[in-house]
Amino acid sequence: MRTELRNVSKVYHFDGRADHHDVQALASLSLTIAEGELACIVGPSGCGKSTILNLVAGLERPTTGEVLFGDAPVAGPGPDRVLVFQAYTLFPWLTARENIEFGLRSLRLPADERRRRVDRELARVGLNGFARAYPHELSGGMQQRVAIARALTMEPRALLMDEPFAALDAQTRNLMQEDLLTALGREPKTMIFVTHSVDEALFLADTVTVLSARPARMLDHIRIDLPRPRKRTSRDLNELRERILAQLAEQVRLAERGNVPWGS
Repeated sequence: MRTELRNVSKVYHFDGRADHHDVQALASLSLTIAEGELACIVGPSGCGKSTILNLVAGLERPTTGEVLFGDAPVAGPGPDRVLVFQAYTLFPWLTARENIEFGLRSLRLPADERRRRVDRELARVGLNGFARAYPHELSGGMQQRVAIARALTMEPRALLMDEPFAALDAQTRNLMQEDLLTALGREPKTMIFVTHSVDEALFLADTVTVLSARPARMLDHIRIDLPRPRKRTSRDLNELRERILAQLAEQVRLAERGNVPWGS
């Protein structure tokens, strides 16, 4: 299903504090993500990237504008849109298999169907031999694989990724990016991937949306028509990297000089 933000603004109201103030996260943002597209969103820290995921997930509502999934406005959370966070958010008292199966119990699926899905996702993320392991027995990368498998086993139409590899070391992060593309290659689905890493976005994405400092507006929207697997140091990616980094650096400089509105 297509995902669409139509002229979306989001303002957070902080009413219960002595320094009462409002913070505008998004300003008249419009963005369309096609079905099956891997769309990365980059921008300065605190610009509202995660807010976009929360709006698409139905965890928050826009102040103005509209968020659509398919042809229907997003009215709340649903199993067709699943979030994967930077923190692994695994239950430490459950095994890898039990963590992956956890969400399926809310769907009231028969035990044999739950088992089939969990087995499929364990294989997809390369954890067949660790089904009975507890989170503390797994590396950080393996724990994040469990979290991704848990999301995929819900068979969502869209996977919403909020800096899922940010806590990993550089080598593991690169491997996880490759593993994610391999997993999605077997069963493509829409993905919205928020990241601070321009390199990660260029390696993964079909499109990269560059946001301004808060309140976020679209600075650039780049379609990357390069075959996979991509060479991270290729000339084409280096040119795009320089383009995006220059845009982001300018936003940071404007914010430091106070020339970018940060809410009232």
